[in-house]
Amino acid sequence: MGVGAAFLLLAGLLAQEAMSGGDNSVAGSMRRILHDAVSKTVLDFDRDAVFGAAVPVVLFMVLPGAALVNATLGGSPFMLICYLMIVGSIFLHMLLVGRAKSVTAVAAGSGAVLALVLLPYYAVWSLSSHMLTGAPAEGALSGLLIAIVLYAANAGVWTLLHAGPDSTGDRLVHRFAGAVLAGLPIGYLLYWFVVLGLKISGADLEVVRGWGTLILFSLGVAVCFGVFKEVLDAGGQRQRGKFTAAWGSGGLGALAILAAHAVN
Repeated sequence: MGVGAAFLLLAGLLAQEAMSGGDNSVAGSMRRILHDAVSKTVLDFDRDAVFGAAVPVVLFMVLPGAALVNATLGGSPFMLICYLMIVGSIFLHMLLVGRAKSVTAVAAGSGAVLALVLLPYYAVWSLSSHMLTGAPAEGALSGLLIAIVLYAANAGVWTLLHAGPDSTGDRLVHRFAGAVLAGLPIGYLLYWFVVLGLKISGADLEVVRGWGTLILFSLGVAVCFGVFKEVLDAGGQRQRGKFTAAWGSGGLGALAILAAHAVN
């Protein structure tokens, strides 16, 4: 229902923008805000002063430090061992510089995948597993910290996907993927507040608490955000495109509401 209402509202804003010629429209302002948000957080996060510094801090300082503290306190040493392996791969690369290029390439690639993707997602999985068995209020409070780690992992994925010289963020599929990666932590955090709200209202949490629901909800919010942004961007192309995007957004909103009624 919420998704349907959002797309219906977007349809009205796009129609208003088309009829007014796009001068100082709400849709135009929203388009610029979302474009800047996705660009700063994902598409060009390495060029942003805040996010460009925050991602390396989380990936290369916070997570290794947390792994060390966890292992010291008697927890699983898995992450600490992995980070030690990454350090070992760096030393191996330094020792074999200019020689055994295949070995150094494998070592560098493995270390990059571990540090940028696998270990951050493992941390999200481990922390979320604990939250799924804890109190909803605890999940809502800790969800923000886990969402930050999830965002850093998404930024790591984006870095690896766009490490090649031919990669570009101008194509539709790249823009959509960037919007989905930007929306995923938002969906993750929203899930815990939905669970908390259901707990306060006295609803049965067994239906909504679990990995399946968490993943589907988070991905659903992320994909809807990506589609919302693409429809909004399509409405800014040309005058005729604004009305087409408005009709398309209205259709998506109506389908979402009908689907919600069908499920209920």
